[in-house]
Amino acid sequence: MHRSRSFAARSRQRGITLVEALAALFIAALMFAGLSMLINTSMKNLRDQQAAQYQAQLANAAMQLVQANYATLASQAAATAARPVVVPLRAAVGAIQLASYLPASIQGANAYGQSPCLLVTAQATGGLDALLVTEGGQTIPDLELGYIAANAGQGGGSIPSKNGAGAANANGAAYGAYGAWINAAPDTSGANCSGQATGVGHLVSEVFTTGPGNQNADFLYRVRVPGYADANTMHAPIYLHDSVAHVEGSSDEDCKPGLPNSVGKITSDANGRVLSCQSSGTWQFAGSSYWRDPVASSSNLSSLSNPQQGDVALALDTGIPWEYTGTAWHSLILDNNNNLVIGDSLLVASRLDLTQQNVIGTSCADDSKVTSATGKVSMNAAGEVLSCQNGKWENQSQINPYGSDADCVIIMGNPGAHDYDKCSYRYSGPYPNGDNPSYDAAAGNYSYKVTRKVMLAKPGIISVAAWAHMYDEICRSGQNNFHNMGQVALYVTITDNDTGHVIGNSQSQSPTITDDSAGINENVTQAAPANQGGYNIVIQTDWANYNGLKTPYETNYCGPKGDLIQTTPVAAGWTINSFY
Repeated sequence: MHRSRSFAARSRQRGITLVEALAALFIAALMFAGLSMLINTSMKNLRDQQAAQYQAQLANAAMQLVQANYATLASQAAATAARPVVVPLRAAVGAIQLASYLPASIQGANAYGQSPCLLVTAQATGGLDALLVTEGGQTIPDLELGYIAANAGQGGGSIPSKNGAGAANANGAAYGAYGAWINAAPDTSGANCSGQATGVGHLVSEVFTTGPGNQNADFLYRVRVPGYADANTMHAPIYLHDSVAHVEGSSDEDCKPGLPNSVGKITSDANGRVLSCQSSGTWQFAGSSYWRDPVASSSNLSSLSNPQQGDVALALDTGIPWEYTGTAWHSLILDNNNNLVIGDSLLVASRLDLTQQNVIGTSCADDSKVTSATGKVSMNAAGEVLSCQNGKWENQSQINPYGSDADCVIIMGNPGAHDYDKCSYRYSGPYPNGDNPSYDAAAGNYSYKVTRKVMLAKPGIISVAAWAHMYDEICRSGQNNFHNMGQVALYVTITDNDTGHVIGNSQSQSPTITDDSAGINENVTQAAPANQGGYNIVIQTDWANYNGLKTPYETNYCGPKGDLIQTTPVAAGWTINSFY
């Protein structure tokens, strides 16, 4: 029996072929893989959202912390300028911490195990710069960092492994979300709260506060803000308007003896005059410890209420100020003997008229009740000013010494020499040493300069006497004929420091010496007016060696008993006097 062809064909079309089954399984696998990736992506997004919300919550707490503790943080940041102040999430009792501005249930790390740390630094222009960074935990990839920073609220940012151009972020710069801000070095000192500083793969939030260093606040700070004095400064008049009428010298419910926190209160009276509550429990005019209101005459001083020691009032009839000594009013112009006494100095803006005439050489006996005769000033019949000197009236025409400067310098020393031990100055550097001492290769000589300054309080005379001395002698085995040749020169100049002009100069030079010593002197006397910068006296000593010895060197000579006597090769000295 044979099946028909049509039946066989129908039989082959029944069921699912192996190829179709494999295709279905492949499609299902792709769907499951896609679904798995979708679930993983969703989980990552949820994790990143949690990290962003955590960072935003911490940044808001950091902003509140800086505002509430601005003065303390500013003081601490100024004291540690090279390293930021670190504020952890939780700190010891009494210390500043972020947790004080967060719910008690807040966790110590974000979804990536990174813990927060607030870094506060003082700005060079005043104010504070605060960064909320994360430390430790897992390193967040750049892709997730950008997403988290964009959702971390105001100031959100991060430290990615690469910058916007795709280059490696080698310096660890922090970038705000969408390029809102850049901090090239968020933590150069390595300051941290957890023992591990922030770095690549971590979050950073720029904390924006309303502290005085961040914006022009429209209110006064009640406490001192270091580095920002303007925070305690008013830029407009203060209007004192109290509904209660306060009266100078009286007490009321706002100012009375024993009232807590009353001393130092400020208000005004009905006429707008400033009153302050003082320790007496009464309202007093501002400045009542200094100038009081003027009175018609000294007899009215007793009418001033509650005078304090040191109070001053003016008597209008005479123009004389009076001081309250604690028991009585005392004139500030005349003493009890009707003498005018100036405690420090007297400045006369226009002129001083002398009326008493005396004769030069006559006695100026003490007729004062408060001071000796010496120092009195009067005039003679010709109007010349006289002063009492040693009991006699003398004019001011004689020359008086004003100042003197005498010393010397060892320019080239010898450790064994003691001939110039009294010199206060000794040069011990190389030869040459820049411009002092200097060396002129063309002339073959060294130069050493000493500069002294003279100030004249009035026109006077500057007198300079200078000297220089040189040895080029050495003693060897009782002999000193080595043909060592040398020469020394001396230059003295006086320069006006106000104009830069040389007003006096002179010079001298020794003959050439051979195995010997030479000394030269120079004197300059110059009249000069008083000026602002004074006068520089430059004493320049030049020396040269033509044969044998080379600078620096040591000198000595053979003594009469065959001993070796050490000498100083080059020295110079001066005596500078000024006269009026």
